[in-house]
Amino acid sequence: MDTTGMSEEMLKLFKMMKMELEKQTTTIIQNVTDTLMRSLEDKIQPIIEENRNLKIEVETLNRKIKHLENVNRKNNIIIHGVKETEKSYDDLFTIIKNTLKNINVNIEKFEINKYHRLGRKQDGKTRPVLITFTSQQKRAEILKHKKQMPQQTYITEDFSKETIEVRKNLQLQLKEEKKRGNIAFIKNNKLIIKEKSEAEKRKRKSSMSPDNIQRKLSPQCNTEKITNTAPSKMHKIDAFAYMRSRSFSLSDKHTQQNKA
Repeated sequence: MDTTGMSEEMLKLFKMMKMELEKQTTTIIQNVTDTLMRSLEDKIQPIIEENRNLKIEVETLNRKIKHLENVNRKNNIIIHGVKETEKSYDDLFTIIKNTLKNINVNIEKFEINKYHRLGRKQDGKTRPVLITFTSQQKRAEILKHKKQMPQQTYITEDFSKETIEVRKNLQLQLKEEKKRGNIAFIKNNKLIIKEKSEAEKRKRKSSMSPDNIQRKLSPQCNTEKITNTAPSKMHKIDAFAYMRSRSFSLSDKHTQQNKA
């Protein structure tokens, strides 16, 4: 708008009206925006809530699937390093049976639910053998003796990829805790830590102190030295001689009393 030729008062009035219009315009825009946002939020909120519930359901289903997967793997073991010389299914059972004999474990066919090689056959690569037992007792027996396996062959539990990754990270934490002197072990994919009591820590420090080591090593220190020599023999006393001396002493006492 052209403001030339306007008086000073008219200019001031015009500026005030312009500012007021801008202020009202801003207020109207803000109110419209707020109204639209509230309307959108009212419409979007049920969708957000539904999405949140779906996520919870998916997480719950994933946990159940993982649990079922771990349950199905509970009776499994995997034998690594056993050469692929079998020509039939029965030959593979014979290989498994002979392999487990090396750790003094005898198995029969009725104790196994299924067994097979894992993965596709490749030249120069030995596939591991997955075995599913009908009971956890036989599996536990094998795992108890797995350290006796011949060189280049070993036995592992059947874990999912996620569980393997979790336990790999837990193994690192397990080593750190053992270095600190704590009792630690992995159970149900969790690291269990039992800190030693202060008394045990003091006892351990005391037993490993330089003074105690020196006492144990030094032959001149009598306070900590433990000897296995038998005690000196008591002098044998003749019983009759002892009774005679006893009777003489009693008679002397009587005579002294009569004199008195």
